[in-house]
Amino acid sequence: SLSELLYSKNYNLGLISRDFPDDYPIKETQDSDKNKIKFYRTDLKYSDRITEISKDIIHTFSSIDILVNNAGYNPKKASFDDYSIEEYNDIIDLNLKAPYILTHEIFPIMKKQRSGHIINVIAAMAYLCKENWAPYASAKAGLLAFSRVLSKEAITYGIKVTSIVPGGINSEFRTEERPDYMSTQSVADVILQTIEAPNDVVFHELIIKPLSERI
Repeated sequence: SLSELLYSKNYNLGLISRDFPDDYPIKETQDSDKNKIKFYRTDLKYSDRITEISKDIIHTFSSIDILVNNAGYNPKKASFDDYSIEEYNDIIDLNLKAPYILTHEIFPIMKKQRSGHIINVIAAMAYLCKENWAPYASAKAGLLAFSRVLSKEAITYGIKVTSIVPGGINSEFRTEERPDYMSTQSVADVILQTIEAPNDVVFHELIIKPLSERI
């Protein structure tokens, strides 16, 4: 939903995903008269691939104004000792290490521009730390801490850093429909509001929840 929304607003987009299905609503184009859209198919658990993609993004686009770290992965709910070390590493690699590396690669460009906006979409689990979510909660809490530190370091260069911390979202991440939760479109609309805030305003940390969810 966010990529479609930004596309409708004529943003140029470099999109990273494991796959882009044939019916994906956005198509790649390098036409200078239209949005410049480029797909990068990869699994973000592999850090060497992230570095390669970052270099291509920097080469492809004349400037990088926004970085949205929006990846999420959790294969199951279980006691922490029922996760294998391999599962733990995969969860940490995708939810924490991948956004850290992407930011590390893109940040120097924004520093040089003395502008930019880094948006980390985290998860309420970073606060809630519920049982049976140990690896995922650890990764998201780590990303929140990174985002908080980064916001202090980035401000010197005119770079905004926003942490979006959503509660329940009715998304493909879930095994069953939850119509009482926020739609992905609603979350995308909120992210766009943070992007289009006045230049002298930054949302540092924004918790969003469905109306039905108790605080």
